[in-house]
Amino acid sequence: MALSVNSTTLPCGGGIDTLVATGECDYLWATDSLLTNIFSTTDTLITGPLLTDTTFYLTSLTGQMDSVAPLPPHVSVYSGNVRGYWFTAPMDFIIPGLYVPTDASTGSQNIAVLKFDSIVPLYPGLTDGYTEMGYWNNYTGPDTIPVCFAIDSGDVIGIYGNRIDDNSYASTPYMSMIGGVPVEFFRSGMQNSLSSNPMSSVWAQSTDNISRTEFYYDMTPDTSALVTTVNIPVMETYHYISTSNICVGDSVFFCRWSLSDSDRFLYRFTSNDFRL
Repeated sequence: MALSVNSTTLPCGGGIDTLVATGECDYLWATDSLLTNIFSTTDTLITGPLLTDTTFYLTSLTGQMDSVAPLPPHVSVYSGNVRGYWFTAPMDFIIPGLYVPTDASTGSQNIAVLKFDSIVPLYPGLTDGYTEMGYWNNYTGPDTIPVCFAIDSGDVIGIYGNRIDDNSYASTPYMSMIGGVPVEFFRSGMQNSLSSNPMSSVWAQSTDNISRTEFYYDMTPDTSALVTTVNIPVMETYHYISTSNICVGDSVFFCRWSLSDSDRFLYRFTSNDFRL
């Protein structure tokens, strides 16, 4: 997906705008092209009060689906509660795609990706200490789901998935490889189906089977840059008062209007009778 930003033209007089970037990941928002004055490191930038046209500079990363972390071979099918695996990232990389192999089923995919606050506890220990990076249930689109997740070295990542709640089981422990560095995948899961429930109360085990979900990775992602401007229309306002001298107790008629186009407030002639 190409990098894009949704923005709005603020009303006359300015205000606070919310800019949202889509299509990539690892965003940096700044007010200068050298990115020295960074305002936000998420996809969303909430501006301060803006009174004049203001330009913001955005950079982001996008990965290519050239490398896949190896998985152990399929050995059996387990239906019902979702299973997966967790690992500790050995380096920075981008995850640009996810895919559940069709060994257990060719039905719709269910996938969740979590970034844990710490090591996943061994069962019967449970944790909800994580950030959900993505969740797709009953997904019937293209087999490889395009995503963009920025992973940092040392991040604890959990990947869970199956097709129509049929897990493609494989034996553990298993030593995979990311960028030529060995990475061990550990069994993890929850006691619920992923087709109708996001991940919760997640546990891990040191042995037994994992459920196989492939992820692509890119250690040298491309950088994109975008310049976006928030426009503040200039209001043209004219006032006319029917009397030149206003005294306490006088009745005053006043009108206001502005030249207007589709991006500005439209004022009609109004009349108000009031006393000072």
